[in-house]
Amino acid sequence: MLLGQRETILCGFIDYLLYINGGELREVNSLVLNSENDVYLYKFGLDRYYVVRGKIKNLEWIVIFSKDGIVETAFPPGDTESYIEKRGFLYIGEIREILE
Repeated sequence: MLLGQRETILCGFIDYLLYINGGELREVNSLVLNSENDVYLYKFGLDRYYVVRGKIKNLEWIVIFSKDGIVETAFPPGDTESYIEKRGFLYIGEIREILE
């Protein structure tokens, strides 16, 4: 079965998570698997990135990955709302809405 672009992006992201060590793998993986988490579009020059926003142990994290599903970074930004606003992230919707 051929995967669509959305599924390919999520699979690429999940593959990347295999490189995260320790107990964080499970928690970071849960960000993308939680269908209620938010997804944003981040435009940087001509490049486009997708951002998943969610909580790990009551701390907000973001995961930024390319349109090809390559994860660029995952971290808790401190003030998530401010971080998103300063960079001009565009809200797309919840993961479940995108995959419908």
